[in-house]
Amino acid sequence: MDQQRLVREVNELQQDWPVKWSLDKQYVMITTYGYPQGWSPRTAPLFFSLPDVYPRQPPDVFLPPDMRYKGSTVIHQLSPNDDGWFKWCIEELDWKPRHHRLMTMVELMNRSLTKPYRSRIVK
Repeated sequence: MDQQRLVREVNELQQDWPVKWSLDKQYVMITTYGYPQGWSPRTAPLFFSLPDVYPRQPPDVFLPPDMRYKGSTVIHQLSPNDDGWFKWCIEELDWKPRHHRLMTMVELMNRSLTKPYRSRIVK
């Protein structure tokens, strides 16, 4: 994992949101992310699990166990992990390690969460 790059990316996120993170546990969490209209609760954490080889591979993204869109889960919410968090599937993610960063994932997530029934992200 490129630790220097990760520190820069976390600092970038902290300009807009409160962030908790750990190099040892390989995660970054926006603690109070504003979810788009239709989601409940509207403010909740957004969790990124970082692979050992980040940024060569993108992070996995998880939503809290109680997140619902218009009262129910949606197709992009995959089976929960051991802590009950739902992994979010971003269809056809064309990750470019040299150009994409955690902020890119936040932007993609916002687009995906805004239209959660679409099978592909609006670019």
